[in-house]
Amino acid sequence: MKICTKCNKQLEYSEFYKHAGQSADGYYSWCKKCFKGYMKQQLQKTIEKRVAYTQKYRRDHPSKYKAHSLLQNMIVSRKIIKRNICETCYSTENIECHHEDYNKPLDFIELCCQCHKELHKQYREKEIVDQLVPVMQV
Repeated sequence: MKICTKCNKQLEYSEFYKHAGQSADGYYSWCKKCFKGYMKQQLQKTIEKRVAYTQKYRRDHPSKYKAHSLLQNMIVSRKIIKRNICETCYSTENIECHHEDYNKPLDFIELCCQCHKELHKQYREKEIVDQLVPVMQV
């Protein structure tokens, strides 16, 4: 028998999940019922945060959201066929679409995740340099 530290009930070991290597007796300190309740609560919080983030993103970046949605719908309906090959390194893993101009949602290039990150890193570095140049000319 073991006592759940959450509900303080004394229960059989079969009412606890195994937790080898992390506790002295090899079981979680919360019973399965308490553990499931906690995990369900955490999942709900995560869903609420994700919904709030998505709504904020859509509000703050309407042209990006519109371009991404239109392109995704065209791909799903097979009106556009992705090649799924990175145009920089020719990888076929984790291919993403990159828009140079969100006002042209069907004008995109396909890049692997790594090349896409590198491209945006170059954009950020160029923005920083562009911001510094006027300061240096004064």
